[in-house]
Amino acid sequence: AVTGALRAFLRHPARNALLALAAAALLWHIFILGEAAAYRWVNPTMTPYMKLERERIAAEGRRVPFRHEWIPLSRMGPNIKRAVIASEDQKFLHHDGVDWDALELEMEKHLEKGRGGGASTITQQVVKNVFLTHERSYIRKAREILISLALDRLWPKSRILEVYLNTAEFGEGIFGVQSAAKYYFGCSASALTEGQAAFLAAILPRPRYYQLHRGSAFIRRKAARIEYYMQRTPLRAGGENLAR
Repeated sequence: AVTGALRAFLRHPARNALLALAAAALLWHIFILGEAAAYRWVNPTMTPYMKLERERIAAEGRRVPFRHEWIPLSRMGPNIKRAVIASEDQKFLHHDGVDWDALELEMEKHLEKGRGGGASTITQQVVKNVFLTHERSYIRKAREILISLALDRLWPKSRILEVYLNTAEFGEGIFGVQSAAKYYFGCSASALTEGQAAFLAAILPRPRYYQLHRGSAFIRRKAARIEYYMQRTPLRAGGENLAR
């Protein structure tokens, strides 16, 4: 039966189109992995998401300063590192790029309530920001997971965190923790206090909204929780040392 189905497929008029699509998908993933290998050492100065944001703002006829300044992880200071790990991905130093327990809970929420969210690891967010788009689809999510698993093997955790903190959006036209520190507090990332770092981590899920509502009671409470967990967030595990 399997052989018969295979023969039928090979004779089907749509065979060539399907094979071409499969080949294109394979080549696309090979290209992405090659790009990821290069970014192990080369800094991505302009990500696809940054380009889309610049185009969106320009299409709206507004002039918003574009702020993005790349700095190495060693110049960021420990506070912002602890803050984003405590807020975004507490298992960052221990998982393989995907938090499978959190992903399972997200899927259960989606099946039960028709919505989910909050299961993306820092690695997955790097993949979404640097290699993919922010569209919501099962295909994009599947690609995100596959590339995240590969990225966790291609890059050390320190590089993943470095790229994340340099490409994350902290407000309209504000990308990277150095630009965010200067915009919100007039200091460098290395000089951020625990409270300031906790605030920046707190606005990450909706940075453009909380840029305008930065004094909200919700953000103050969330930042306070993050600051509490920062005290319990190590920067070393196994052979990884994010403190350097």
